[in-house]
Amino acid sequence: MARRPLGPSVVVVPYQTRYPISFLAFVETTGEFAPLSGPASHIGFLTVMLVLVKASHSAPWRVAIEAHYGGGFGFVPPAVGTYAPPISASETWVSSRTALQDLARLYQQEVEHGIASAMSAAPGLFEAGPWTTGANSALANDGMNGPFHDREFVDTSRYSLDPASDGIYQFSAPGQTNIVCGAIRIHGTVTPASSHEVILQTANRRNWGGWLPPGEYSALQPSGLNQVCLGIYAPSNQGNIAVIGGESGLDEWTLTGTRTPG
Repeated sequence: MARRPLGPSVVVVPYQTRYPISFLAFVETTGEFAPLSGPASHIGFLTVMLVLVKASHSAPWRVAIEAHYGGGFGFVPPAVGTYAPPISASETWVSSRTALQDLARLYQQEVEHGIASAMSAAPGLFEAGPWTTGANSALANDGMNGPFHDREFVDTSRYSLDPASDGIYQFSAPGQTNIVCGAIRIHGTVTPASSHEVILQTANRRNWGGWLPPGEYSALQPSGLNQVCLGIYAPSNQGNIAVIGGESGLDEWTLTGTRTPG
């Protein structure tokens, strides 16, 4: 099995007295699983953020969140054994859940009205970046709600949270930054633009991918999961939210369909 080489790592372990327990790891690596040549093969080309969770004393550690961003750490690694104090209540201007809900609303606004409208709806709340306005934004990944593929089909995407299933994790970091990791769920509906048409999945499954069995459908239901980590800056230090890293729906993607009668 091909493995990406690992570079330096930084681990953030909160003070915890009961299970479940968790920690956050930053790991520098490459953009390739079998590096050969080129910039993507160099350690430091990519940094992976991993949230590991242990549910009980006897339970194994599991990876609950995996997100990434381009480049190295982006910060000076602290000395070994550096104490990370808890987030001060006076500096916590937005809850972890609210911050993720705000991101889901930003994504919803993007696919309904465009990026400019989404950012202006809450000015100064989110920093512009790859996961909000760039190549990994909701609009770039999912497109505008409405007709697509020469107006043959209509797509509608909805963004929401499911903390009971996905969890929300919070860590303190240098510079009075509150790091929050969680997941944005994407639920879509694809229908024919005309009520007289159907959606065809061919026997070789080329039309809609391997998830969908061959046949005729009146609607499709794609769903995805975008794992993200946010940096919530204290009011004394910018006072806004940056989407540090994410996974662009690659962690979990499924497609089901509603078959036509008969």
